[in-house]
Amino acid sequence: MSQEPIAALELQPSESAVLAAASRLLAARVGAGGMAVDPSDDEIDRCVRLAIRLAVRVDRLLQSDDETTGLGPRDPATRRPA
Repeated sequence: MSQEPIAALELQPSESAVLAAASRLLAARVGAGGMAVDPSDDEIDRCVRLAIRLAVRVDRLLQSDDETTGLGPRDPATRRPA
């Protein structure tokens, strides 16, 4: 077997976040006995799509402090203490 790399990746921060969520979903399904230890491409795609759906939902429902989209920039005077 070759020792050459099989891929060269440069993931953007949002892609890294979705990868982390998808890998946790996949690990949970394997751990729960819901799929084989060597999952099929369809099973991997299912976890990635779920992670993307979760990310899109969070993006729609949550506005970060520095975001200027959605409801607009937040007024620090109206922000509740953490």
